[in-house]
Amino acid sequence: MFFKILFYLIGVYCVNALQDFNVASADFYVENPWIKTQFTQQPCFFAPLVVINVQTQLPFPPQTICNVTSNPLINCTYNFHFDSTNTTLFVQLYLWVPPKTFNQEISFPLFLSEAEGIKRGTILQTNKPLLFSCDVLDDPIVVVKTLNNGSLQKSTEYSYSYFGHIQVETAKPNLVSASFQNFTIYPVDTDNTFTIKLKSDFIFDNQPTLNVSMLNQVLIFQNPFALDKIEQNVDVKGSYFSTLGFPYYSKILLDYYFEDGLDSPYSLDSFYFTHGNSTHFQRYQWGFPSPPSYKETVYNGTKQVFTFIPLVESFFIEEPQNRYLSTPLENQEYISIIDANFNTNISFSFEYNGKTISSSYPFGLINVLSNGTMVNRFSTYFNSLYDFELSLKSPNSRVLNFPAAKKANSVPSMKEFNYTITGNNSINFRFRLIDDFGVYNYYFRHQSIGGTYNSFETLVSGNEKDGVYQLELSNVNKYFTYSLTVYNINGRSTYYSYNYLYLNYGIGLGTSLTFIPLKYIKDVYVEDQVVDVSNGSFNTSLYLLVDKSFPILQDSLFTISLSGKLFPSFLNNQGYYQFDIVIPAKIRKGYLSYSIYFNDFQEGNEDIYSIFGEKSQIMVTSGQFDFIGPVVESHGPSIPVFTFTSTSDSVDLSWSIRFSDMSGFKSATVNIISDFDRLGYTFNLTSSDLISGDAYDGVYKMQFPTIRYCKNMKYYISSLTTIDLLGNSWTYGKLSNRDLHPLYKYDKVIENPEPTFELICNYLVPNDIVPSISKLVLNSPTQLDTLSNNRGVKAEFTVINPDIIGISLRHLPICFFQTFQFADIVNATSVIKTLTNPNNITYECIANLPYGYGLRSNVAVSIYGISNNYYNLIGYSAIDLQKQFSNSIINTTINQPTITSYTTFESIGGKLTIYGNEFGNNGDNSVSIIFSNQTTLTPLSLSNDDHQLITDHIGSTNISFTVQLVNKFNRVSNLYSIYPKILCSSDCGVSLGYGYCNNRGTCTCLGDRAGEDCMSVNSKPIITPNPISPSVNISANDFSESPSFTSFLSVVSLRELEISETIVNEFIFDNTKWENIKDNSSTTQYSFKYSLANTTIVSNVQVFTEATNITFGNQQLQMFPSSIKFTFDISAYPFAKSTNSLQLVMLATFKSKDTDVCSFTEFTSDSDYDQYLKIQIQDRSLFGRFVKYGIIDGRERVVTNKLLTDISIYKSDESQTFIGLNIPYYSKQALLDPDFSVLINTDKAGDKENSICYEKSKGLTSAQIAGIVVGGAVFLFIVAALVIFFLSRNSKNFTAVKLRKIVARN
Repeated sequence: MFFKILFYLIGVYCVNALQDFNVASADFYVENPWIKTQFTQQPCFFAPLVVINVQTQLPFPPQTICNVTSNPLINCTYNFHFDSTNTTLFVQLYLWVPPKTFNQEISFPLFLSEAEGIKRGTILQTNKPLLFSCDVLDDPIVVVKTLNNGSLQKSTEYSYSYFGHIQVETAKPNLVSASFQNFTIYPVDTDNTFTIKLKSDFIFDNQPTLNVSMLNQVLIFQNPFALDKIEQNVDVKGSYFSTLGFPYYSKILLDYYFEDGLDSPYSLDSFYFTHGNSTHFQRYQWGFPSPPSYKETVYNGTKQVFTFIPLVESFFIEEPQNRYLSTPLENQEYISIIDANFNTNISFSFEYNGKTISSSYPFGLINVLSNGTMVNRFSTYFNSLYDFELSLKSPNSRVLNFPAAKKANSVPSMKEFNYTITGNNSINFRFRLIDDFGVYNYYFRHQSIGGTYNSFETLVSGNEKDGVYQLELSNVNKYFTYSLTVYNINGRSTYYSYNYLYLNYGIGLGTSLTFIPLKYIKDVYVEDQVVDVSNGSFNTSLYLLVDKSFPILQDSLFTISLSGKLFPSFLNNQGYYQFDIVIPAKIRKGYLSYSIYFNDFQEGNEDIYSIFGEKSQIMVTSGQFDFIGPVVESHGPSIPVFTFTSTSDSVDLSWSIRFSDMSGFKSATVNIISDFDRLGYTFNLTSSDLISGDAYDGVYKMQFPTIRYCKNMKYYISSLTTIDLLGNSWTYGKLSNRDLHPLYKYDKVIENPEPTFELICNYLVPNDIVPSISKLVLNSPTQLDTLSNNRGVKAEFTVINPDIIGISLRHLPICFFQTFQFADIVNATSVIKTLTNPNNITYECIANLPYGYGLRSNVAVSIYGISNNYYNLIGYSAIDLQKQFSNSIINTTINQPTITSYTTFESIGGKLTIYGNEFGNNGDNSVSIIFSNQTTLTPLSLSNDDHQLITDHIGSTNISFTVQLVNKFNRVSNLYSIYPKILCSSDCGVSLGYGYCNNRGTCTCLGDRAGEDCMSVNSKPIITPNPISPSVNISANDFSESPSFTSFLSVVSLRELEISETIVNEFIFDNTKWENIKDNSSTTQYSFKYSLANTTIVSNVQVFTEATNITFGNQQLQMFPSSIKFTFDISAYPFAKSTNSLQLVMLATFKSKDTDVCSFTEFTSDSDYDQYLKIQIQDRSLFGRFVKYGIIDGRERVVTNKLLTDISIYKSDESQTFIGLNIPYYSKQALLDPDFSVLINTDKAGDKENSICYEKSKGLTSAQIAGIVVGGAVFLFIVAALVIFFLSRNSKNFTAVKLRKIVARN
């Protein structure tokens, strides 16, 4: 563990100084506490980071020493640096303290060297040194024992190491890791009891148990590698494959055959594995020289060593040749443009300023030599004040350099840094960056998930030489570790480390303070301990309970890493962090490897197993495993050679390719080219191209267009990507794969040569006639506003061919737009504008450049991919075009106001701050806010500058809206969407631990808390669903003074309404006609069907005994304990008009068995998602939630829910409430999902305005008393008859009239 300890340096004084300097404080950060305990007589290692703050700025940096008091055995080394103001000194110490050393004093005096009138030896000395102790675990009363009955788990798939767990009980603190008796020990502190993970890579295969002596005690472990447990016949076969294009590298593919099967310990370690099962599988290695022989030892079976003779082949290097840089052209200020020239045989990539750009045809290609070698030339911008370096790869790297004539040595710096927590797991960072020549970009890194490069798009004020940048990150918190690297346009950089940002600005925890001790983890368990992924992926959950005493629990973020993916967590009703994870299909059998991240610190499943055992682990089973895409078994053209005897000949070519994959072929993309036809032909293969076999082993056909022109050349596969039905994919690129790939079987060049198709020309082919560009026009503004909404550019050019052979219509030229430091290369394929004749064609390229493109360097245009019919290629770099036409550079500027970001805007309304460019000054602009209903608000601006504007008095809204700015020149910015942060209508009792506000704007309640604000308690009523129709009886029998209650829920009718809400049709449900459609013997879930003439209504009634999270549409809903959910699935309905709608009517009744009570009924909206019905009598309430959306014709649509007051009845002791669920017009299906609970409230109905209370009379007659008794007794009868009343409210039928009178009286 790591602690921050703050020492105040008192009594600091200066000796023989002309001037006093005060030291304010020293902050000490040390790895582990000041005392450590070793297992053996070894020194303890400490690495404290000492930060000393000096109150007065020193004229020059002071020096320091490591001052060890009276102990020559202490080994102390250090390095240090001062910040730019000479006021903060960072000293990194490395200490080795001998064992049995206690309270060793080490201090760090500062002294100033002789300069500026300050004498040598001036001392700034602390009065409080650091104290270090190194103890040894030699206490004779230490208790040591094994966990899990001394079992060992196999740990990895490659060395077959294993791990077990030991518990050590000692009062000595802070055990440290150590090597011990062929094991490595990893202590985990849990309050003076250390659980030790004992891990070894040394295999003892000749003994059934392993005896470990520790602290004079012998611990016995069961050996999982003992031969008597795993002896079986094992065979291993292998063969070598060349790694074409890379010198001295090869691949080896091994086939393993196990008689009884390999017990794989981990399931997700797919590196080096291809596919197979437990008895036969493959794995491969690559990147090593081919040895004269190769040995493989297998420990999961009879120990066996095999040797074979490798494939011996000649190796060659594929790398750029004839490399040089041309003379640069000046562009603007210190930005120049230069051409890189080189030859390759395949496509290339290049690296510049840390970025790798992969080129593809035809970028850079200006010619093809007679031997098929590509001649490349492309232009690139660079800073002439800094040495230019360009790394070319094809696939091996070579570097081109251009020295700066005059160097600029400035380095960027950060002058200000602050952050604001803007919402749930979101932080807004702002920092001021300065550089004499300009900041190019910055890399802000988050330790767990990596970082991003950002540039002017995040600039909110100032400019590139002195500007404030703003960056908002989500799924982070202040306890993560962050670092910042700032780059200037010269390529120089400044790095601000994790510790620097923490120590100076308080963000993160520094690199030494990121962990959570396991003692704070109280429970870990999984929902499914054994899962089978043989036939598909598996969804399950893992649960984590963290002790509430964990100091930073409230703001911590917990995620789980699995198979390279991060899964988030949420706090469920039981107070556990719940991770819903997906285990991929067809992975290896064994324990699932996972890591839980606590902010930036992670705990792997091995450590978690040491405390929580099997319940925290997932055993994966799978009949097969598959980690690779489909493999090419064979391929080839329909004919190997075709000879053209005259110019009138042509050939119809097809190419077949056979794929195999144990999971099934899904798709493939195949590119077949020749040395001269570098465009070639691309085929996207799917199951429709299958001509024989099946998805697991099938042959697919590629049909070429008719080839009408000849050149002596061969066609071959240049690139290939395959994908199987699991999603496994991999890619082949000619001469560029070091590891295994889909075409690896053709890497045995001698045994299995690659198939090709050859064209032979028996007549003279015009190889020397090359097309050219005769005219170029760039149609763009004189000054392209790179931050405006109009960033469209167009290049129009004419290509001529000096012969009658014609320009190839298949090879369309491509325009490339480039800017400084390759902030992406934008390309646009040309279209034919005018075809004057086959040898004179005018093309145009149209592109919309990215925001800010060319801000620093203008935009250069190059054109590649021009060819005539005889495959004579040509291309032009930007410098080529500039030299010939003097107009290949597009000048850029900034005028357009552009909104780029905003601060978090809460749904309650108020201030909004937007950021961007070209806003103007105060009073120079106006802002319009456009809401979804098209109403517009023009709020006053409180303040603004060129990059920031603040407005106020924006009303509350949960719906997103757009904002737009107009400057004084009447230039209109982009429309920018604002998404309000939704707030709950209450605090959800968060301070009391009752719940919290979720991202739906509703409360998620914890424990037994319930209701829209979590202030109610579940009453745990008796719920009795009707087994023959969708209705539910609810009763609450209380043993306190509170009254008892009964409730009844049912679905009553289906209405068709006109737009005026006039009833067109009405279907009253007869409870005797509901049909059971599943076994309703369950006491928690029932399903019924009601059939009308043309429509079917399916009603599901589900009772939830415990708190549960369910999903409806794209929303997650919380079901309270003892709640009832109705789901209605309504099939197609024959609407009379498309403007009509349906209304599903439900009845909710709530009655007290006492009469001297008060009632209150309300129907409200708490968020954009939900409406609530609350019928309260005294402190009890029937709580109904009606979601404001339904799944209508397969997608979420808004539905309205209405309280039908005209037919509802409200009295002091009962409420009979009808609710209409309004469904918009639809064609296929409507799905609705209301739910209900009975709750205990903290307030009473009589305390609320508009409540109905019992009015006591002076006396009651016998008839009145009898009426009350009869009224209570017949409540259930009345409820059952309400449907008849509802149906007959306008009827003249005698029974219906009489029933209405009875209900009205009661």
